[in-house]
Order: sequence, then C-alpha cells, then structure tokens
Amino acid sequence: MIAAQVTITDFFGNILLHTYAYPASQIISLNTQYSGIQNKHLEACPPFSLVRRWVLDIIWNKIIVGHAISNDLNALKICHPPNLVVDTQKLAPVKHAVGKFCPSLKDSVKCVLDRTIQTGSHSSYEDALATADLFRFFY
Repeated sequence: MIAAQVTITDFFGNILLHTYAYPASQIISLNTQYSGIQNKHLEACPPFSLVRRWVLDIIWNKIIVGHAISNDLNALKICHPPNLVVDTQKLAPVKHAVGKFCPSLKDSVKCVLDRTIQTGSHSSYEDALATADLFRFFY
C-alpha cells in the first residue's frame, strides 16, 4: 500500500497539510468505494516523493498522534522515533472504553465521543480530526 491522500493537522485540528499524492508505483485499483479517491483527484497532484518530503519536514522532531498510525507511516515509507509516536488505538483508556484490544477509529470515536464518522467515502481529514479529538478527550 502507498499513500494517495495525506492530511496532517495540529493539536487543535487546524490543517497543516491536506493533499493527494501521485503514487510512484503502478496503480492497480484506487478502491474508490473505500478510499474515496478518484482518478480526477490524481490528475494534477504532486508526486508521492514530494508529499513524503513535506510530511517529513512537518513531523521532524515532533510528537505525532494517529490511530493505527503504523499503517500511515508504512504507507508513507517513514520511520519516526517510537518515543515521538502516540497511537490512539493502543491507548489504555481508548481500549477500555471500547472494550476491544485493537478498536477501530470508527468504534473508538462512537464509544468515547458519541460521534459517528466514516459513513461515506473515506476522508483522511475526517479521520485526522477524529483522532485529534479522541486524543484531546483523554489528554
């Protein structure tokens, strides 16, 4: 898997980066039903290598928060120092509230914040905001 849409927000949900990235490898399927990405989104977007550079510049030496964030980092081909990574999926208060060992973001946000997300096409922005809200709820 390679990232085709990237959203980074600050602690308060302000957008720092929101872009599509044209993958360097051949696209077999956009999985639009799940990803929300369509061919039109990739027509004039920057290449993956440039978006990856932007991400690295933003997160350099910063604490990053994400839900199942290892998937995002792997898709971006980024290694970040473990002591600077917070995964809301692994936080004890989240797991306890949801009652699952590896709760989905959708379940976590519903149980903890009583908010429904991910009802239509995937939105990396919606996921980023939901993760930030989930983190702020406990911290």
